[in-house]
Amino acid sequence: MDSDMPQANSKPHEMFAKGVFTCEIVSDIVIGFDRNMPIVEQYHRELASQYLEITYEQSKFPQIHQTKPSHSWRIISSILIEGPWPINRHYWSDKDFDSPDAAIMALDLSRDDFTLGHSRYFSGLFLKLRRIYREDWQGQVIKPLSDATILVLSLDCRRHLIVEN
Repeated sequence: MDSDMPQANSKPHEMFAKGVFTCEIVSDIVIGFDRNMPIVEQYHRELASQYLEITYEQSKFPQIHQTKPSHSWRIISSILIEGPWPINRHYWSDKDFDSPDAAIMALDLSRDDFTLGHSRYFSGLFLKLRRIYREDWQGQVIKPLSDATILVLSLDCRRHLIVEN
């Protein structure tokens, strides 16, 4: 894991949400153009039946990092996505106002929805999960592969909430 992600034995200051989605890739398709003709086909690397893991946390900005008065009420979000190529490893954190990643991550986390968007096209990723029953979730990942091609993965996920003592 990245050093910015809190370790299992760390106690973030006022954690609001923390969990892990373990997702099986149910299907993988490529959508794009080849010589101005639309294509929709199974991805040649066949990602179906492989897994990816999404670890997320939302907490109050730790006091040791509060350097500005506006930090006293700041909520931070961190997301780590690990999976097979071309998903590999994606990490976002808005822990610092001066961070180059600040304001390019959009996270929406509610009781029934988990949506992550990233505004840099080639390094970007869009993830949308919807709760279907208790901690069973389904959704998709959309990942650009080139200017004219995107990869769409359908996911079947199970969420494990992490509760700190």
